[in-house]
Amino acid sequence: MNFIELDKQLRQLDEEEKLFKELSDKSSKNFIESTIRKVYSISRSEEKWIINSSKLMKENENFSIHKHKRFVSFGEHKHDYIELIYVYSGEINQRISGKEIKIKKGELCILDMNVVHSIEMASEDDIAINIIMTGDFFNSMFMSFLSENDIMSKFIIKTFYHKKENSQFLMFNSSKNELVQIIMKRLLWEYYNKKVSYEPAIHAYILLLFTEFLREYKETMGNTKANDLNEVVIKEVNKYLLKNYKDADLKSTAEFFHFNPDYLSKFIKNSTGKSFTTLLQDIKLKESCNLLKNSSFTIQEIMQYVGYSNLSYFYKLFKKKFNVTPVEYRNKN
Repeated sequence: MNFIELDKQLRQLDEEEKLFKELSDKSSKNFIESTIRKVYSISRSEEKWIINSSKLMKENENFSIHKHKRFVSFGEHKHDYIELIYVYSGEINQRISGKEIKIKKGELCILDMNVVHSIEMASEDDIAINIIMTGDFFNSMFMSFLSENDIMSKFIIKTFYHKKENSQFLMFNSSKNELVQIIMKRLLWEYYNKKVSYEPAIHAYILLLFTEFLREYKETMGNTKANDLNEVVIKEVNKYLLKNYKDADLKSTAEFFHFNPDYLSKFIKNSTGKSFTTLLQDIKLKESCNLLKNSSFTIQEIMQYVGYSNLSYFYKLFKKKFNVTPVEYRNKN
């Protein structure tokens, strides 16, 4: 099969689409929707029904590829999987969490699990490809990038992933990205030809797609200077330490951000002039001051609360930082 033949196959109506096309008048809407539910959902009682991965993926599969059904609208529903939508031709109109979204030819959208959305009826020229993925498979795609020893790339990946979690969907204006179009054509060629080792090949193409997503996301951050990005990373590290200062150490902080501990330590030193230990101590001592001023806790209790176990060591650090003992600080404030 060449790409011309692939195009013909994608445009061809399957048996369900032929039926939906015949029944696509309003009087048949309820029949079509009940048919769709029977095909794709385990439960048929909920108003916002769920399309189940077990209906679309074979046992032990972690991703699957499907052409979006035309001549049928999908009412409000959810998925128990993550979906990557690619519009091969025309456009697909969705309403996601109450927001109207138009996905045009060549564009991609990542839709998270359990997001309520509806899809308008697609016409004959509106061809979309749905790559559905388990959460574990999606996570593995991002984690594979974390082997890079580049703190900025890692931070961008983490920010990108956090954005997906909070936005519920991500749009990529990839219509002018020739590489994305080539990757998708090759991916679809592998899927429809099913030659030897086609599944690992598709996996590799999905990984390439994710690479393009991350590159585009990095570009959308603008021409931000490296120093500005350094500040953002340090702010995130500080935010983490403020929340976890009692138990945090270099290893656990590095693990949270998926950094090598030595690399993170050097990065903090180069960016702030402080060692990780000093940065964490400053946060603990600042919180100690707050508790000395605004609580009736004993010095021993405060020391333990901020994560120290040796009272004389705590006094030594406090005196070195503020030139007064904790008792003197409390008396003055």
